[in-house]
Amino acid sequence: MTFKDLLPRKEFWKLLKSLESLENPTSLSSFAMAHDTEPAMVKQVVSILQKLNHPLMIDDHHGQHILIPPAHSPGIQFEMSLSEWLALQAMFPAIGTQEGKPHYNLVADKLEHLEAHYPEYDMYRLLEEEEAREGVLGRLGEQAVEMVKKIEDGLSRGLIIELHWGSNKISSLYPHKLVYLEGDLCLVGEDSNDRCLVAFPVQEVESIRFDVTKNYQANFSPIEVDDFILAMRVVSGNEERLVLKLKTASDVDLNPPYHFLGNPYITTNAEGDVIWAASIEVCDDLYAWLHSLGERVEIMDPPQVEKGYKEWLALYQSYKKAS
Repeated sequence: MTFKDLLPRKEFWKLLKSLESLENPTSLSSFAMAHDTEPAMVKQVVSILQKLNHPLMIDDHHGQHILIPPAHSPGIQFEMSLSEWLALQAMFPAIGTQEGKPHYNLVADKLEHLEAHYPEYDMYRLLEEEEAREGVLGRLGEQAVEMVKKIEDGLSRGLIIELHWGSNKISSLYPHKLVYLEGDLCLVGEDSNDRCLVAFPVQEVESIRFDVTKNYQANFSPIEVDDFILAMRVVSGNEERLVLKLKTASDVDLNPPYHFLGNPYITTNAEGDVIWAASIEVCDDLYAWLHSLGERVEIMDPPQVEKGYKEWLALYQSYKKAS
């Protein structure tokens, strides 16, 4: 049997991994028996390893063949730049088409290990965040979406934003954060005239202009802005401590866009389940985020959020069916 013939066989890859992991001298016949194969098959795989310069040997000891592993099994050192790692991640869908083939699990397990080791470079996390953000924008009106994009531009550039609203009313704000408050997506910022924190609903904005002439210095720190948001939620009474059980923690984005998470916390219970908790603003967009997570999470507390989510879901499904 040629190397080409062996490549599609599951048995070959299983033996290859086991032989490579061998630490102590082992009888070839007992090794073959343990792997439910013939000694001749083991010899063939060893021969391929040797042709690839692996120092595994077969020694004849009083007429018995013994597998002799090297003191240090050779490994492949494979360094990548960030761009190369991103390019490899972009190939994951193509690699996924190989699922079911005998070599797939070896590759998939290694890539999963690399993803877990370098979470800060996870391309798919960024794509999921963008998708979630687009989902939020899709639930806003066309004009509100335009306003959000302009506000985010001002946020990134640190510019004073003039909000035009109502009957020729103008508010001049130094922007800090876009966040849900009392069910509405709001811009939290400093009034550039009296230098106090305010929250302005995006839906009320008719147009935006940037004031590039003012060199405004922020009067509030990010911590103070967060305290302001928490205080606003206490006043509205619309804050809940959401507790979720994660059925899988590796691919769940726990940062819903435009939501402020108060005192986020993650732990593991006695049964090994991953438990996540945070103080959140209860609104339809939060329910939409929970829906996007699907069966990967379970609402553990509070019961009123679980009830509200079920009511939202029933309404959502009725609308979807009607459409």
